[in-house]
Amino acid sequence: MEREHHSKIKFIFDNMKGYKLLYVITLIGAVSYNALQLVVPHFTQRILDEFLIGEEARENLINHKDMLYKLIVTMILLTLLRTTIVYLTCMGSEMVSQKVLYRIRNHLFRKIETQDMNFYGKYRTGDLMTRVTGDLDAIRHMIAWVIRTIVESLSLMIAVAIYFTYMNWKLTLCLFAIAPFILIIVILFKNKVGPRHRELREKMAQMNTAAQENISGNRVVKAFAQEEREKKQKAGRTEILKKTVQAIMKIDVSGINLFDDTQLADCQDVLEKNKKLVEIYRHMAKDNPEFEETLENKEAFKKQLDYLTAVSDLYRVRKLIVTNEYYKTHYNDELSMEAEQNDTPMKKYLAKLLRTSFYLGKSLRMAAAEKTGK
Repeated sequence: MEREHHSKIKFIFDNMKGYKLLYVITLIGAVSYNALQLVVPHFTQRILDEFLIGEEARENLINHKDMLYKLIVTMILLTLLRTTIVYLTCMGSEMVSQKVLYRIRNHLFRKIETQDMNFYGKYRTGDLMTRVTGDLDAIRHMIAWVIRTIVESLSLMIAVAIYFTYMNWKLTLCLFAIAPFILIIVILFKNKVGPRHRELREKMAQMNTAAQENISGNRVVKAFAQEEREKKQKAGRTEILKKTVQAIMKIDVSGINLFDDTQLADCQDVLEKNKKLVEIYRHMAKDNPEFEETLENKEAFKKQLDYLTAVSDLYRVRKLIVTNEYYKTHYNDELSMEAEQNDTPMKKYLAKLLRTSFYLGKSLRMAAAEKTGK
């Protein structure tokens, strides 16, 4: 058990690599903070004894007022220093704990991902969720607060013992006489709380498992509860698809020469309608892949759809070409389709569009030949 506990602590400190020095500095800061806790009351004592309630208080207040100001300023500066050290040690220990938590969580996640099915059959989902959430947060809390608090408490106890012994060793012995009773109470409390804490972790694992199963099962329950609604929605989508298919079969763009700018402008309404119908069908068919199998003239529709898709693609590129500013002023010139032969970005972009339209034109002719069977 002792060796296992040692290996767990070693695992935590191994994941502190790169931040061990910072963590040691924060612990030293915790010790320094406790030392300053004893220094400030010392200055308070001097102010009270020498300037407020002592036998020579009035005389000191008149003749050594500058000393009073020095003591007050020193006490304020030491308080500010103590506050700064507390802030920096808290931030440093919290940063180290977050870095360790990040590394261990990644390590656990990679470990869980590589396990076989027997592992997931043996351990419940709630147990795994508790490991990567609650248990890791306990490790973070230990690094950020528990260890630092232990160091603070021990250093404060030792400093107080030394200081009190210097002031009055009899009073020190009286105070430490109750220490064994406090130790006994702590041990009894630990033995009482330890089993309860383990039981709490088990209950948390059971709760996480139940929550995960309920949330996963909720989707199935909803699916059965909304079955009628899904049927109505599917029927509505099927009806829209049927009307879209009818509209696609009625479109005739075979007489339009897309490489003729005048015809392209005159037939823009028809070409835009064709483009939208193709987009609507393609989008809806993704969610209803079985619809096409129900069509009576499936082969004819597929050829028409491929043809109109080729028309839509070529129309989209030709539209970019005819609206290009350089093309508008040089459409009568001999324009190159090779981007390397053009010297400006606008010419290169136009060349790419012309080259794309050339290949799309070949695809369109092939689709048209496939449709007509020629």
